[in-house]
Amino acid sequence: MSDSLPIENFFSEGFRNFLEAIRFHGESDPIIFPRECSDSDISIKKTFHAWFKDIVYTHLNGDTRPCAIEEKMAVFAKIRYKRRGNLISYANIQVLIAETDLKTFYRSKAGNCNYLRLDYDLDALGKIFTHPQPHIHISSDRPRFGLMNSSSGNIIIDFFEFIYLNFFSEKWLKWARNAHCRKTEDFGEFDKIVKAFDNSQLNIILESDNYINKIKESCRKQKERLFKFKIDKTKSDILCYTG
Repeated sequence: MSDSLPIENFFSEGFRNFLEAIRFHGESDPIIFPRECSDSDISIKKTFHAWFKDIVYTHLNGDTRPCAIEEKMAVFAKIRYKRRGNLISYANIQVLIAETDLKTFYRSKAGNCNYLRLDYDLDALGKIFTHPQPHIHISSDRPRFGLMNSSSGNIIIDFFEFIYLNFFSEKWLKWARNAHCRKTEDFGEFDKIVKAFDNSQLNIILESDNYINKIKESCRKQKERLFKFKIDKTKSDILCYTG
């Protein structure tokens, strides 16, 4: 990741700070986010609300800020790297998105939220094709969904792009608009495509397929600039059932 990239190159300032916190420091020890959690077991053993409250109380002294990258989104991560080949060797990233701000969610007796977890662990393959590598959980266990939008192997960026697309779409749209239009300056054409999707104007979308592919390519290139560590796609492709 380049420290010189301006904030608009990221999904948000909080996400930029998260990437800075998990950047490669060495192969011997895992990267833990937030660092206050050290290497403690923070796997799900309760309801999502109770689990979150327990972590914040036990490890963060009741302060939700260390784990927050958005007002309503908390992240807990453990990542290992291999310097040779700029590879990710292990990733466990748990994301909680609350209906309220995290401080209110923590102080409440109950609360609704969404939970997503990215797992990449070549030492835990499971039964044949049940554990795509990487995969996403939306509960503490099953089902597991392959991270299908990660053709490049840039799984951390692709996972969070999936989250921003679904839960913080306006921030993703602002990022994508900047990624594509900062050089071309064709803001009007970009906005035309956005409006066509908003209004389900399939004919306009299909007629603009070349331009839409250029938008996708601009976004892919921008993601490559944000984070250089990837997984070994050769191994991942063998372990995933895509037929």
